[in-house]
Amino acid sequence: MILQSNTVAKTPRTGRLSSNLVLQQARDFRKQMAVSSVDAVVDRFKVEVIKDELGMDTQQLPPTVIKFIHKAAELLWYMCILDPLMYIAWSEYNETFDTTKNIFYKQKDKGRKVKVPVWPALYLQEKGQRITKGFAKGY
Repeated sequence: MILQSNTVAKTPRTGRLSSNLVLQQARDFRKQMAVSSVDAVVDRFKVEVIKDELGMDTQQLPPTVIKFIHKAAELLWYMCILDPLMYIAWSEYNETFDTTKNIFYKQKDKGRKVKVPVWPALYLQEKGQRITKGFAKGY
C-alpha cells in the first residue's frame, strides 16, 4: 500500500519515495505540459535545425512551409513524450530494399536499392507493431 502525503508518495515500510511512482508522476507531468511547450519546441527546432544545421532563414520561407514545419515538429514532440516512445525507421541511401520485411513502398517500382528516402515507416514502439509503411525511390 502506498500513502499519499502532499502529493508525494512514500512506501509505508521505508518512508522512501517509490521510484515507479515518481517515474509515473514525471511522465504524467510531461504529458500535461506537452501542449503548452509545443511553441517552445518548435522555436528551438527552427533555430537549431532550420537555421544552424540547414543554414536557412525561416523569415524567407513561405507561410505554408512554416505551417508544415510547425505541425511536423508538434507531431514529433507528441511522439517523443509517449511511453513507450513511437519509433521512426528511415531507409538509407544505397540500402537494398528488404522484400522480406516489406517496410518501405518503392515509388515507381524501380531497382533494388534506395536512391531517395521519401517518408519513414512508423511503429507504435521500437520492435513493435508497424503503423504505416515508409516510401523510398529506388534505382
